[in-house]
Amino acid sequence: MRPSSQTLHAAQTLSLVGTTGQPFDRHKAFSQCGAYAGHLAGASFAVALIATTADSFDLGQAAAYLQLAAWELGIGSCIASMWEPEKAKAILDVPHDLHFDVAISFGYPLTSPEQSHPPKPDGRKPFDEVVFWERWGG
Repeated sequence: MRPSSQTLHAAQTLSLVGTTGQPFDRHKAFSQCGAYAGHLAGASFAVALIATTADSFDLGQAAAYLQLAAWELGIGSCIASMWEPEKAKAILDVPHDLHFDVAISFGYPLTSPEQSHPPKPDGRKPFDEVVFWERWGG
């Protein structure tokens, strides 16, 4: 038996709102909703992650997959916490009973002297330095 569309809708815990910053310099407005959200002002594209609950596991999963998919395409991203969620919700007309605490900015990484160094394709620590088996350091 297939679930009804009402059942599926009730199970959905998050929604995404993509923005290009237009009209009215929307990304600049977002950048003023959190102490570390300034990067949103210059974003080519941003995604607002809207959840039905304040502690949505699905929200974190969605954010991670969006960022991983973007990086695979050569697009950088940075997550922002909306410290003033009511102000952020007003920018997108998000209903008051939903939670808008996270946004992600997307854009191509700089390749100019403004960047201290280009991103390294294999710039992570070796697996054995960050994953242990059975006990810490083991």
